[in-house]
Amino acid sequence: MFPEMRMGLQAKQPDPTAKEWKPLSFDEMRQSISEGRRDSALINQCLRQAEHMGLNGEDKYVLLAYQALVMLEEYWKRCNQFVALSPNPSLVLKDGETTLTG
Repeated sequence: MFPEMRMGLQAKQPDPTAKEWKPLSFDEMRQSISEGRRDSALINQCLRQAEHMGLNGEDKYVLLAYQALVMLEEYWKRCNQFVALSPNPSLVLKDGETTLTG
């Protein structure tokens, strides 16, 4: 429906041929975060802050997780406020359409 967009981390897709889905290992997660730094302002900002504070290892990832969760909570709050203000959001019509039937 929407074009695929790459922003930071990508969720690991299950392998349809595998008998069971295995989550990423911690090393794979760290590698994914390092690679996602290039495309994600959130990851880049948090890791730069951690480096500036002299953090390394687990503390760096705790800061990253904390900041991500704070931002997610803010996003969730705003989404709920938006839905509360507009429980029936208007539909977006394609160019030239004036009714829902086209």
